[in-house]
Amino acid sequence: MRRRQVIVIVVAVVFAVGVWAYFSRLSVPRGTMRRFEVHGSAEFYSLLLDNSPANCSTGQPYKMDMPASDHNVLVDIHNFKFQMNPPPCQGQPVLFALVHSAPNNTEKRLQIRKTWGSILQGSLLFVLGEVDSPLLQVLLESENDRYHDLLQGSFKDTYRNMTYKHIMALKWVLYYCPGVRYVLKADDDTFVNTPVLMRALAQGRPRCGMKKLILCRVWRGVKVERKRNKWTVTQKEFHDNVYPDYCSGTAILYSQDVVYALYRKAQVTPYFWVDDVHVTGTLVKNLNVTHQPALPVTLGITFMPNNTIMCNHRKVRNMPDTPPWVQSFLFSRHNMTASDMESLWRYVNKCTVLH
Repeated sequence: MRRRQVIVIVVAVVFAVGVWAYFSRLSVPRGTMRRFEVHGSAEFYSLLLDNSPANCSTGQPYKMDMPASDHNVLVDIHNFKFQMNPPPCQGQPVLFALVHSAPNNTEKRLQIRKTWGSILQGSLLFVLGEVDSPLLQVLLESENDRYHDLLQGSFKDTYRNMTYKHIMALKWVLYYCPGVRYVLKADDDTFVNTPVLMRALAQGRPRCGMKKLILCRVWRGVKVERKRNKWTVTQKEFHDNVYPDYCSGTAILYSQDVVYALYRKAQVTPYFWVDDVHVTGTLVKNLNVTHQPALPVTLGITFMPNNTIMCNHRKVRNMPDTPPWVQSFLFSRHNMTASDMESLWRYVNKCTVLH
């Protein structure tokens, strides 16, 4: 009898433990997957694997072959000046980032400084035009006194002046940072994976400075908008009905030689206000430079209930096969929120594979 009681007790304990383990497994908090549209390139992913030595004797700063009057000219503005002009960059940085920002976007600039811009160490500027509000101008100057990273030109900061902003950024680089090997143009609502980008550009062949590089998300066969809205373009402004291939303005990576060639061409080409089309479409086509496309893909990131990030990358349902470079993507789509920026920054610092 005693032996039977012992067996019953043992069986009951084993059963209870099994039931507890089963329900405990069911109650383990499950993560929530968030989706982010990001862009990358198999070619750039391969650069992370390139540890070959390179002779960089050819990577020299460009010598400005421009008349003295060029400094005060921006396309058709003949009394141009930098209203706020940060100090020249030091040495020959691998990468310099120029972020197009609206004057009121103070929080977006702060978020970039805290996240992907934090590792650029003096190689980051926010590009602005003039403002009508004296109070806003005082606030901008105060912000610049603190961070020394605002570049402001003598033209109104309006949508139809975006081409001035783009070309002014190229102008500043050529005059005040001629030794830079690569220039990144980005918008202030875009996340850039700077740890991957800096690593890819700092080793092997890219370390010497690649030529004729313009890397971006490429738009092809886009029809000119003739209806009345924000993007309406008249036949007089742009004669053709289809734009040449051009870059999405979210993020564009230029090599040093392309910056110089684009700037020189822009200074003698009639102004067109759609900057992505004008600078990376029309001017690039005239220079016979080929875009290197960055392809879009959906990145799925798992966030646990305690707000930690899981690095076991998950494929997203109903999406094409995820390429191997997804964890080493280069930049995001536009319209990223502050929360998106913070989440992606945490992800790339914890999970990005840097071989």
